[in-house]
Amino acid sequence: CIRDRYRKVQPDPIDDDDDDDIDSVPIRSDVERIGEEYDFLVEKVESGFLTKMMVPTAFFKFIVGKKGHVKQRIQNETGSVIILPAIKNQQQDEGEITIKGPTERCVVSARTRIEIIKEQNMKLLDPTHFICFPLNDLEIQE
Repeated sequence: CIRDRYRKVQPDPIDDDDDDDIDSVPIRSDVERIGEEYDFLVEKVESGFLTKMMVPTAFFKFIVGKKGHVKQRIQNETGSVIILPAIKNQQQDEGEITIKGPTERCVVSARTRIEIIKEQNMKLLDPTHFICFPLNDLEIQE
């Protein structure tokens, strides 16, 4: 369950034997700098914060869920708005999902949940590519 993954966040244990290293433990007290720790861009806009992510269209059905319940639940729990693009033709492989929210934390939380949904449902999709290595080549056999 996604909720269980978020509740399992524990602080790093501090080793009591090394009192010398207590000064080297980073303490994150500046909440405004949270976005600098991620490998994606969170933009500050007039209405709050915004991030965009490219997602294969095959995952849209898992993100939206039955009758839109999954998307609605993520929006309600994170306080963000998830905007999925309309798929104009079936040959489109990826779509850009936009996530808007009042705080950076809301946007990052919604994006993380979408990434978790992608990871969990990757096994349910059929393979799209097949890679073949010719092992009967003399150079490879040597």
